[in-house]
Amino acid sequence: MPRPKTDIAAVRKKLLEAAERHIKAHGPKKLTVSDIAAECGMSQSNAYRFFHSKRDLLEAVGERWFAEIERELADIAASRQPPAEQLVRFILRQYELKRARYADDPELFRAYLALGVANVSIVERHLNRMHAQLEAIMQRCGEDGLLGGREPGEAANLVEAMTARFRDPGQIMRFYDTDSPARVAEIAGLILAGMAHLRRDAA
Repeated sequence: MPRPKTDIAAVRKKLLEAAERHIKAHGPKKLTVSDIAAECGMSQSNAYRFFHSKRDLLEAVGERWFAEIERELADIAASRQPPAEQLVRFILRQYELKRARYADDPELFRAYLALGVANVSIVERHLNRMHAQLEAIMQRCGEDGLLGGREPGEAANLVEAMTARFRDPGQIMRFYDTDSPARVAEIAGLILAGMAHLRRDAA
C-alpha cells in the first residue's frame, strides 16, 4: 500500500502551536527547533522539512499572530462604507483587536512583543501591509475632499504618526487602564476633521 500523504498544513499548525507555547513560557530566544520537534513527537530533521531554520519558524509564528488582524482590517479597507466611517473603523478595530489579545492573555501578548523586538522584519512586513490598506482608505477620503489637499500617502503617514499609541503593543499595555475604544474612536474622528479643515499649505 502507498504511504499516506502527510497533511502539511496540519503538521505546520502543530509545530506553530508548540512554538507559541514555548515562546510564552520561555521567550523566543530560548526556542530551539529540536525542542519543538520533540514536543510534537517528531525528529529534528523531520521538523526541518516544514521550517528550514529557527528563524523561519519564528517568522511563521509572528505572521500567524498578525494574520487575523490583517484579514479583518483588509475587509474594512475593502468595504464600501463612507470613507470617513471606514477610516475611523480601521483605526478603532486595530486597537480593539490588540487590546482584546492583551486582556485575554497578557503573558502571551508580552511574549509576542518580545518576539517582534527580536525579529524586526516580522513587524516591518506587518506594518507595510497595514500602511497599504490605510493608504487605500485615504485615497477614498481624498476623493471625498477630506484630506485638505494632502496626498493619500502623506495623509496615511500623518494618521499613523497620530495613532501610534493605539497600534503599538507596548503603548497599548502601558495605557490599558486609561485608554478605551470610545476614546480611540473620538480621536480618530478628530484627526479626520482636522485634516479636512486645516488645509495643507500649498507652498
